Amino acid sequence: MRLARRKEHWKRFGAWRTIYGLALDALEKAIDLHVFRVNRSPHTAGEELPAEIAQRFEFRVLTDDEVRRFARDPNLEMTPAFADESLARGHYCFGVLCGDQLAAYDWRGLGRPVPLSSDLDVHYAYPGQVYGFAMYTRPEFRGLRLQFYNVHRADARLLAEGHTHTVGYVALQNFASVRNLSRLKGQVFVGLAGYLRIFGHYVTFRSPGTRRYGFRIARSNHNGPSTPRRFVTRSLPG
Repeated sequence: MRLARRKEHWKRFGAWRTIYGLALDALEKAIDLHVFRVNRSPHTAGEELPAEIAQRFEFRVLTDDEVRRFARDPNLEMTPAFADESLARGHYCFGVLCGDQLAAYDWRGLGRPVPLSSDLDVHYAYPGQVYGFAMYTRPEFRGLRLQFYNVHRADARLLAEGHTHTVGYVALQNFASVRNLSRLKGQVFVGLAGYLRIFGHYVTFRSPGTRRYGFRIARSNHNGPSTPRRFVTRSLPG
């Protein structure tokens, strides 16, 4: 973490959280330990958009062709390969359009596992539940609460299709995202999940709350055969 970023974290989140975040970052590098805070939120009917937002932006599910076109923009942090794989799995990309420009997006998985890395997938099978896994807002559009409005527009579409909740995760040290998620109405922290890797051996873990809602990390097979590795799953005590 660069010095400027450390100072920013110190100012925004305080000394203890900054030190805590640095410790988790160090563990990620040392033993590839990743610990996630798993959250679950109910879908609610869409709220009215402020007039200035409604006049300037359009909120909707992007078509496959639109997703592929926008994925060619290197500034959107969405590669063509990621877009193709997500669309092939039947996932939705909820976009915020400003004319012909994609200002922000929010991906939701509708049942099929979502890659976490080249070796691991996230599974989230539970009645009525979808998985939120990739959000981004262009820097020039930040501060307008576009993701807040986009979430509620997405909720309305998902509710109409019988999907009642979204589950997702953030890294424990991602304090900004934890704070933003806490502002969502009905957001509930259900538990922890994560994994570590030592000498090619994976160990995943999850708490009882995440197990209850079907959230788990498992070895993927979307890249076909790979070097055999030991893969162990553990549940944290309740």
